[in-house]
Amino acid sequence: MTEAGLRAVTEAMRNGGWENAYTSRDAPEMPGDLLKALEKPEAHRNFMGFPNSARFTYIHHINKAKRAETRARRIKRVVERAEQDKRPGIDM
Repeated sequence: MTEAGLRAVTEAMRNGGWENAYTSRDAPEMPGDLLKALEKPEAHRNFMGFPNSARFTYIHHINKAKRAETRARRIKRVVERAEQDKRPGIDM
């Protein structure tokens, strides 16, 4: 492992990121505000039908928001994309 990689792993172990690292075997934990926003049956059905990796990407994107306004905007966008059955991509 490179020195930079070792530093990244050490930092992740220190800040809890290591324990929260992605695994596709387990479904990601749904934040309550996202679950509430997925009130339209089609959006909810599509979101829950995404593979764990896609749901994790969306949830991680939402959870990384620093401000409430950013989080709300990201949730809105995820719900819109779920209604269209769009998985995460570069156009997020």
